[in-house]
Parts: sequence; C-alpha cells; structure tokens
Amino acid sequence: MSPKSVKMPSRSKKKQITIHVYDEARKTQKDFHCGLQELLSGMKYFRGYLSDVQNEEVEMSVHCDVKVFEWLLLYIQMETLVDECVTFIAKSINDVTRLPIDLSCLADPLLVKLARATTEDSLETVRKIPQVGGDTAEDAMASSQNSSARQLLVSKMYRLKLEEMLQ
Repeated sequence: MSPKSVKMPSRSKKKQITIHVYDEARKTQKDFHCGLQELLSGMKYFRGYLSDVQNEEVEMSVHCDVKVFEWLLLYIQMETLVDECVTFIAKSINDVTRLPIDLSCLADPLLVKLARATTEDSLETVRKIPQVGGDTAEDAMASSQNSSARQLLVSKMYRLKLEEMLQ
C-alpha cells in the first residue's frame, strides 16, 4: 500500500489539517491537506471532533472511500472559490459590467450571493453607466446589447435585494 498525497489549495494561511484517508475497499491511502476552517465550515461532521483544536498543524485519520472524500473536499474548495469570485465581482461591479459579458444569465443562487455582496450605491452607479455608441453599426449593436444585459442584471439584483428585505 503506497500512500499518495493530495494538497488542496488553501485560501487561508491559518490552521492547516492533514487528513489521512484509508480506503480498505481499494486497499489504498491518500493524504489530503486543507485549511481547518474550510473543512469545518464545509463538513459539519468534523466540528464535534476538531472545533477545540489549538495547534497550527493538525492531523487526523479517516476510514472511507478515497474518491468520495476527494470529491467532497473539492466541492468545499469550489464553494470557497465561488465566494471569492462573488466578492471580487461585487467590489469591481462597475468595471465588470462594462465588459462584453452577460451576467444576468447566472443562476439565482449566485445572483443572490452577488446581490448581498453589492451595495445599492454600486448598483445605482452601474445603472447610470451611459450606453456608448460605436464607429460601426456592429459596435453600436454590441454596445446596446451590453447595456441591455447590464440593465437586466441590475434589475434582477435590485429585485433579489428587495425580496430578501421583505422576508
């Protein structure tokens, strides 16, 4: 049985954990490394065992399917990445909405996160971005489409913010 190690990129420089996963069915072992807070927020099962940890480096062993554990850890990492992207877009909403992309087609759960992270002042600034014409009919059409997508995004985000306030 040869141990394999998978280091998951950690977004935080805080407490790290090494998880030794033993898969008896596959007769294999794999080590995973990630941030302790990430693990505790994404896999609530471990809170009862690890919530009082004081050390900077923590190790634990788990007996389960290696592939399933790897998938769960990747999912946690993806949720963290999504949250970081939403935060970035919210902080840069004025610049991002000037790009020739349509964010209004994002799924509602993502738009809810984005709406929560964006201030009303930022949305109002985006709403007031003037439509810029182009030198050609094609440029003018693209500018018009981008302006429409931007206005649709702002409308959806205002609606989501309002719905959340009314709940």
